[in-house]
Amino acid sequence: MNKIYILAVIFLAATLYSCTSPEEKWISDYKQVKCDSVKLSEKIEEEIKKDLKDTLAAKETLEKDLKQLTAPDEKKLAGFNDALKKSDADFDKKIDEAKAELKKAKGKEEEKAANKKIDGLIFQKSEAGKDIGQKIFVTKNEMNKKAAVKSLKEEIKSKEKFIKEKTEDRRSKYKGEIKRLQNKLLELQKDKPKKLEEEAFKKQIEAIDKAPCN
Repeated sequence: MNKIYILAVIFLAATLYSCTSPEEKWISDYKQVKCDSVKLSEKIEEEIKKDLKDTLAAKETLEKDLKQLTAPDEKKLAGFNDALKKSDADFDKKIDEAKAELKKAKGKEEEKAANKKIDGLIFQKSEAGKDIGQKIFVTKNEMNKKAAVKSLKEEIKSKEKFIKEKTEDRRSKYKGEIKRLQNKLLELQKDKPKKLEEEAFKKQIEAIDKAPCN
């Protein structure tokens, strides 16, 4: 009796599988590969975080120290950038007004005067921008030359290098699995049924790309 039941289940499964359209099977396989890829990436990232827990914490502390140390200079830089935006906006408004006057100009003399005014405003805008730009350059240069800032940046860079190396080591452990999934995805793209170009199927694929494991 059990044998008959098992055979019936196998037959039913085979029947259902054979009834699956090429498009449905492709989408099912695509979803599986995409989900497996996401899960593998998450697994690798979790292992990396675990491996580098202390290093990441140390890097975060260094970045906070750097932010605190450079806060006064960053505030000055933000002020200069705001001033530059305001200066550009003010001159742009004046230039637009001068261009409007040019359109209303009557005769060559008025046109000449209007064009001269526009050229003058464009020059003034450029000079004002250069002046503020120089202040930004000097402030950044002075900030980056400070010994404490240089030291912190070097320490952060060293931590980043270590993190990158360890991350590459961890990913190389799963190189074979990553390659297998990439190859499977390439095979699927190569054997993609033409019918999947229809809008309904496109939406299904887009949904899988956004959340493959849902």
